[in-house]
Amino acid sequence: MSHFYRRNEEIWELTKSILFEIGAIKKCEYHDDWYYSTHMENKQLYALATDKFKEQCDSSNFKLFHMNIKDIMQQAGDKPSDCPFCIKIQEE
Repeated sequence: MSHFYRRNEEIWELTKSILFEIGAIKKCEYHDDWYYSTHMENKQLYALATDKFKEQCDSSNFKLFHMNIKDIMQQAGDKPSDCPFCIKIQEE
């Protein structure tokens, strides 16, 4: 695995962690591997996340960080009841 890939993976994980920390995303109450958006206003989300990133990372790669925010938020569920694991259990 290349250093570049590991570094990108680290920033991805850090980005996700920051989004949880600032409350932009939350985990399903029952399934830790699924998360949903809390619909924080974009301006506030990026401002809070960028401040946390600056505190926690010596990287100045804000472009990659902001791309990660966008990707993570696009992958987030719309509401807690959208968890596919919970839906599957309810259907069985």
